[in-house]
Amino acid sequence: MKKLIKFLALIIILMPVESYSGEFLNSIMKINFGASYEFPSTKIIQYERRTSWSALYALYGVMNPYMPTHFGMSYNINADILPIPPIIFLNETQGLKFGVRGGYKFSYIQQELNFKITERKQYKFTGDLMKYRTWLVGPIIYYTPFVKTSETTGDYTSNAGFTFFFLYGNLGNGKLTAFPTKMDLIEKMGGYLSLVDPTTYYQKLATQLLDMGIVKTKFNGYSLNYGIGGELSFCAVNIGMNFVYSQTHIKLKYPVYTLNAINSGTGLPLSPTNFFPIYSLGKNILMYTYAIELYLSIPVEWLKKPSLF
Repeated sequence: MKKLIKFLALIIILMPVESYSGEFLNSIMKINFGASYEFPSTKIIQYERRTSWSALYALYGVMNPYMPTHFGMSYNINADILPIPPIIFLNETQGLKFGVRGGYKFSYIQQELNFKITERKQYKFTGDLMKYRTWLVGPIIYYTPFVKTSETTGDYTSNAGFTFFFLYGNLGNGKLTAFPTKMDLIEKMGGYLSLVDPTTYYQKLATQLLDMGIVKTKFNGYSLNYGIGGELSFCAVNIGMNFVYSQTHIKLKYPVYTLNAINSGTGLPLSPTNFFPIYSLGKNILMYTYAIELYLSIPVEWLKKPSLF
């Protein structure tokens, strides 16, 4: 991370260009800082939803199927390299620009389980299901229908537009912790209930821990990211929003989600006694993610004449 920041700073220092107020069309380079809220979908989450609440039943006799919820967050820094002048067309009213985007992203998926006892009393259990880092690179297209002529220089300019991009991501340093809310529940609630009926409690607890087996593993993989966004110049920076769809191919080091003698029941997800799935996930798992990203962009510009068509 530190090396990437130093490298980008060096490029900016060495570039013989001037930085003007926020600009969409004539940027030769942009440095973007973004944060996104994500909606992940994968068989890992399906498996977790069908098993995490089981601790409430097995340890505390809770009959209602409290299902955990999941959400993702990502933070990224990337740079758009745009050395080719923009193309102006349709009577000098619209512009097109091609470039390459490369960057770094840190992501995590959190699991949350709310156990409501009464309207006023409830317990909240949380934990990180997955954490991983991704290096991204791919083509990006800038399009603007708002081309105008600068009053001071006579050059073509634009302060708003749209972006379209495809990024390949190399995923690494991934860490998966299975059943995080179950572990948080056992940690927070165990002390009190172990005093009430210690023998029964610890017998049930041992069963739960044996059932979970291996709960942590590392993983790697790759992702395919498709995005569309809009950007607006504001003072000396640009602000924008992206909508991103991702396909992430995950390869676990150890197959965490497997069946054993304890949880090889009929697999009915809401049955009080048979609440476990009847399938194993293996090591290779596919995840789909929809994300909304807000970002801040710092443009570096030139005033070279665009190509006219």
